[in-house]
Amino acid sequence: MTEKEYFDSQMPSNQNAENFDLKGLLNKYLKSWKFFVISLVIFLSLALVALQFISTSYNVSSKLLLKNETTNIDASGNNLVNNNPFSNSERVNNEIEVLTSVHLMRSVLDTLSLQCKFTAPDVFPEKELYGSELPFKIVVDTIYPLAYETTLKIKIEGDESFSITESFEDSLEGGSSISSDYGYNRYNYGYKIEKPYGVFEIVKNDKSISKDTEFVLDFRDIDEMAHDYVKKALSIYVVNKDASVINIVLKEKTPEKGEDIINSLVEIYGLKSFLEKNTLALNNVKFIDNRLNTLSKELSEVEMNVAQFKTENELASVEFDANSFAEQEIDYGRKLTESEIELKVLSAIERNLRKGGNESTLNSLSISSPNLIYLIDSYNKLLIDKKSLQRTVPENNPRMIDIRDQLEQLRGNILGSLSTSKQSLRITINSIKNRSDQFAEKKQRIPTMQRQLLEISREQGIKENLFLYLL
Repeated sequence: MTEKEYFDSQMPSNQNAENFDLKGLLNKYLKSWKFFVISLVIFLSLALVALQFISTSYNVSSKLLLKNETTNIDASGNNLVNNNPFSNSERVNNEIEVLTSVHLMRSVLDTLSLQCKFTAPDVFPEKELYGSELPFKIVVDTIYPLAYETTLKIKIEGDESFSITESFEDSLEGGSSISSDYGYNRYNYGYKIEKPYGVFEIVKNDKSISKDTEFVLDFRDIDEMAHDYVKKALSIYVVNKDASVINIVLKEKTPEKGEDIINSLVEIYGLKSFLEKNTLALNNVKFIDNRLNTLSKELSEVEMNVAQFKTENELASVEFDANSFAEQEIDYGRKLTESEIELKVLSAIERNLRKGGNESTLNSLSISSPNLIYLIDSYNKLLIDKKSLQRTVPENNPRMIDIRDQLEQLRGNILGSLSTSKQSLRITINSIKNRSDQFAEKKQRIPTMQRQLLEISREQGIKENLFLYLL
């Protein structure tokens, strides 16, 4: 396009701009000002009405640190938990499963009595009242199915009393229903109210409110609420895959209610975890106490045998010459004692595993095989996870089935490793005994009676070492 053509094309628009009448245009629109004002009022009114029906939800969040208070050390001093890259993530995932369980959420809702929904009468749209918005708190003891067809109106009568009227939805033939209303009954705060639909009491809080103020109470199914919260409102995830910190987020319309739910969730979870750890610790203490009692009786019997042997053979005044025992014989005795202790421990573990229906933890101490220690620690960890999940999930849960399969596989692997370790120990013990006997034969100056006394003392030493170790 040439310069002349360009300026020619711009001439009409410039002329139109010069002929544009702004005052005429304004006069044209001002004639319809009533229409603009009415439209503005109508749309603002519709916007205000729409805002009343918009449901606002808040995200209430909290972080929870899961502490690892258990360490599994093998014979070489290595931490087996830290060497396993899946142990931390599995433990965190297990705790997330517990926190998102319906059973735990039901306990939270029941503790906070959230099966009771309070609203203000004749208020549209309906708005739930909670916590500081109420002058009282309801404590639910028992709720019966009739409660879900019952509506209560609670009227404040004064500082110390209130009155209740019930409205029932009675079902009729043909699927229809009628409402039955009853008059007000007056009660004092803290009085246990027993009705056909439930047992509860209403406790006054510090909020003051005018007399004759009414509140509407509807009961909700706490099991359905727990499922809805877990499936729709609760979200729990790991903050960092390398850390044991999880983030808990709850979507709730009332922030105060959301804070109470999360605080109660963490509190009840901590309490259940504390009780579980106490139970495990008490079981371990009980097992050790039983073994100590048994060993104490066996030690008394061995000591009596030693005293009787010395008395019968007049060995009470015999002094052993320390120089007559070479360092090799001492080393044989130490190795033999250690091997026999380990063999007894392996036999006890094998008996414990072969007992039908026995689900107690295994003791991996005094075992020299790193592979067997790892298998036993893995078995104990899975057993603890199973007992933890049994409180929250049914037996046919896929996670429970998987844990049982893993436990059965580990049980077989442990039994196989035990058999191999026991066979190896017996060979070692026989070899040590043979070398010890050959060495003892060379010590012709040691009387036969003294050798018999050493055998009795060796048995006594085994039991003493095991006794002191358990202490």
